[in-house]
Amino acid sequence: MEFKNRKFKIFDSTWSIKFENKYFKAEDDNGTIFGEVDPNTKTIRISLKDINGNPYKEDNVKVTVLHELFHAIFFEGQYLNEYNDESMVEWSAKCINSLLNQHII
Repeated sequence: MEFKNRKFKIFDSTWSIKFENKYFKAEDDNGTIFGEVDPNTKTIRISLKDINGNPYKEDNVKVTVLHELFHAIFFEGQYLNEYNDESMVEWSAKCINSLLNQHII
């Protein structure tokens, strides 16, 4: 699958998604960030490479995209508690990914 930058709408808000060929390092706990959402600029950034410069597996990137999309969806839908609920966001992303992999949706 080709991951390319694009713009899309959630309700009446235009968002952009950017795929970056670099590793994102978390500033707070020195961990890894696979993607991030900036609701102020309506931008989603997705990392395509690990710390060693190796590409992430396609399925991991897809789940990360879904994860970040759920952050944006919850933000735009005024579900601010869920917007910051990493467990809910990750569970939602994995459920949709499973349905996609089964060609249900």
